[in-house]
Amino acid sequence: MSKSIDPRHGRDRPEGENQMTDQLPNHRERQFMQYLRGAGWVKITALPDSPGLIKILLSKSWIEQRTDATGVSYRLTEAGFQAKVTPSRAYK
Repeated sequence: MSKSIDPRHGRDRPEGENQMTDQLPNHRERQFMQYLRGAGWVKITALPDSPGLIKILLSKSWIEQRTDATGVSYRLTEAGFQAKVTPSRAYK
């Protein structure tokens, strides 16, 4: 089995493992999605200021955005909920 270097941690990873871990949310992503869990549409003013993280979560389709007269709101998608409840990988 060939290995690749994980650019985030500088450790060797078996080939194909990066695809699996890219589908699992990291701690920051899980924490942000917790603000949205079961809350429906949440105004941006009620969320932590994390524009980069929001962009990543939107690109993964784990959250969705709505803009209306009251401002920008976000909610957790079904895919985001499934990603959030998936057990995270424990490193040795």
